[in-house]
Amino acid sequence: MAEKLDAMLVLVLEFIDNQLSKGEESADRLFHHLMALFEEKILIIHRSKFVQYILFYITSKVKKYCYYFIRRILQLFYNEGISSMIRQSAIAYLASYLSRAVFVPPEYVT
Repeated sequence: MAEKLDAMLVLVLEFIDNQLSKGEESADRLFHHLMALFEEKILIIHRSKFVQYILFYITSKVKKYCYYFIRRILQLFYNEGISSMIRQSAIAYLASYLSRAVFVPPEYVT
């Protein structure tokens, strides 16, 4: 099963690289779709282990996506109109992201 997951992940990452190489419009469209999936599906999954790294990967490739991801997670965290579970999950993802993402410019964190 792990080999299948690895093979599928390689295909997803190759697809992302392909979309990024097609230009900004294609890349932006993909990023916004991934962000929507992140907010609608991944944030509500308890103890997700791997799928969020797809979004981490694309943000490592384009600096503006890194900024947008951090900003959006903080917006979710500060939004008192959404459930505390989603807010808690959002800040946990941000902590995980910032602890692993050596590519994040320091000014994005301060």
